Amino acid sequence: MTKILRFTIVTPIEAPSDWVWSHFNQDLLAAVKPPLSQLEFLRYEGQQKGDRIALRVFFLGKWVQQTWNTQIIADRGTCFIDSSHEPPAPLSYWHHVHAVLPGPNQGCRIVDRISFSCPYNWLAYLVYLPLFALFSTRRKGYRRYFGKLV
Repeated sequence: MTKILRFTIVTPIEAPSDWVWSHFNQDLLAAVKPPLSQLEFLRYEGQQKGDRIALRVFFLGKWVQQTWNTQIIADRGTCFIDSSHEPPAPLSYWHHVHAVLPGPNQGCRIVDRISFSCPYNWLAYLVYLPLFALFSTRRKGYRRYFGKLV
């Protein structure tokens, strides 16, 4: 049985959580894309339960590409969860909690909680650090995006 690995990225934002939540949309997803990559939206329905999102992600120009299909499986207040039953290789399981939580001084915290697995545990451990680094770049994207809107 393969092990599910997890990590959490927390980004403080100097804006109220309700306001930040109201700006969670396709534009934000494009703004927090991994560096040196391009996104093509094949489908974007939103972040309510049952909505689907399909992306084509290009790395190294257009030399490397992956199609990403995910569905929103839960939404509660300022939180939603996307899950993929067929994530791109080498992943075999994907579960991503997106939450906007109240923070200090009328600010908030954007929380990305990722759970994933690969067909082999050794592969999951090999993927862990690059995946963590990739999602860590979202911090800068969130700050830049919300800094322009404030």
